[in-house]
Amino acid sequence: GQTAVRKGGRGTVSSRTPACGAPHPLHARLSSYHLLPSQTLISEKDIWVGAVIPLAGRRFELLAADNFTLQHMELAAHPMARLGDALTTLGQALSDGKLVQQLRAALPLHGVLSVEELAGVLTQRTSLTRHQVFTLHRHLARRGPVTTAALLETLLLPPS
Repeated sequence: GQTAVRKGGRGTVSSRTPACGAPHPLHARLSSYHLLPSQTLISEKDIWVGAVIPLAGRRFELLAADNFTLQHMELAAHPMARLGDALTTLGQALSDGKLVQQLRAALPLHGVLSVEELAGVLTQRTSLTRHQVFTLHRHLARRGPVTTAALLETLLLPPS
């Protein structure tokens, strides 16, 4: 799969495993990286869209992941890819009527919402992570175009 990352806030780096299944040279180098006793390994649970990963003395922000990777994380019940957890977090945040009004004002009334638009609004106003928003967007997209009305319907809120 492919995961996009931002290195220390500058530029984008991506790594891809070739279709033939051979590991990417970067992966081979990183997997043979030896840690000092004071360092800790990065686990699968540490890696999700929006996470900042310390690696070789630098910090990398994971910006996106391909559909295969996102689907794998959902099927494996990764903590950041659980739809139920995302809906619970969003439902708790929306119990404040003020937030409901802010979302209605911030999201476009018509047209399709990109995952970036939705993430921009929800991560600023709730405790949802970018990955949780990606999971929510993917769930909504399975039902059809992701619109503000579809989001509000999923959350059992009237459109206006």
